[in-house]
Amino acid sequence: MKLGDLQSVLAHLPDPLIHTDAKGRVLWHNPSAAEVFGNLGREANALALVDLPEVHSAFAEAIEEQGQTEVDIKWGGLKRRYLNIRFVCFRDDKAEEAGKPSRRQVLWSVHDMTAQRQLDKTRTDFVAAASHELRTPLASLMGFVETLQGPAKDDEVAREQFLGIMAEQARRMSRLIDDLLSLSKIEMEEGDSPSTVVRLEDVAYPVTDSLALAAKERGIRFVFEGDWKAPVVADKDQLGQVLSNLVENAIKYGHANSTITLKSRPHEEGSGLHSIAVCDQSPGIAPKHIHRLTERFYRVDKARSRQIGGTGLGLAIVKHILYRHGGRLVVTSEQDVGSVFEVLLPHPPSTDTKGA
Repeated sequence: MKLGDLQSVLAHLPDPLIHTDAKGRVLWHNPSAAEVFGNLGREANALALVDLPEVHSAFAEAIEEQGQTEVDIKWGGLKRRYLNIRFVCFRDDKAEEAGKPSRRQVLWSVHDMTAQRQLDKTRTDFVAAASHELRTPLASLMGFVETLQGPAKDDEVAREQFLGIMAEQARRMSRLIDDLLSLSKIEMEEGDSPSTVVRLEDVAYPVTDSLALAAKERGIRFVFEGDWKAPVVADKDQLGQVLSNLVENAIKYGHANSTITLKSRPHEEGSGLHSIAVCDQSPGIAPKHIHRLTERFYRVDKARSRQIGGTGLGLAIVKHILYRHGGRLVVTSEQDVGSVFEVLLPHPPSTDTKGA
């Protein structure tokens, strides 16, 4: 294969490639390299452009050893990238064939590791947050156990009080572990979109029935509006999990003696989506919090959330379920009035979405 043909092939590779001489002058580069490094015209000096000591050192080592080296760098300003650059030194055989002194050249192979670094950071943050969430009730349990084994060993009143608190902390850890396992299972299934058709009444009514006692204790009533016989494409159990999370939140955070309205209607005509909205009467949510509600362990009011048994994972679970379904969650809120959590899910392909 001729050099020109090889370069034509390499030009279509997604990873940046730069061909330089031994002084770093650019002899050729593919379009991906220009997207990352900018001005790489012929005779531009790549070493001057990527002017970092570790890059110069690895480049010089590849030349000296006539082999290959690599280096990891941070590159860019506001749009910071993490790059791995591999330098492969080779001789210019064409010059040698022409009877000229063989010149050393270098191929820069660049791999963008930004997405991987961000994923690693997300995982690290998640493990740290989960550990913190578990550590708090665990520390409480250990403290009460030590007290019951020591100073309160023979105190029946203290024992009854502490055992009640310990049971609640154990339940809190159990809820958190259940949600963590649920979230993990949902993430593993994200690439497998559901194809079954479900009628909304078969999901929504069992959910409100299961939460009727919790609603009654706070004097909250349910009102259904719209077409609940409408079909959507969904995993029935996971859709139930979505509605259960949203309705349970509305009960926990809504005003006592208020109404939760559940609405079902076609979304915008031609969108192919159906809207299921859970509308509460509550203090509402400040705008600065809304875009972060589906983050894992994010809470608007941490103290109150923990007090009423929230794990901080409910809306993250909702988000990932809807991602799997090709749907989305839209949240709107007006302070001192209430919030609307709207789920948008696909209609079956043959469903007529006009009207209603």
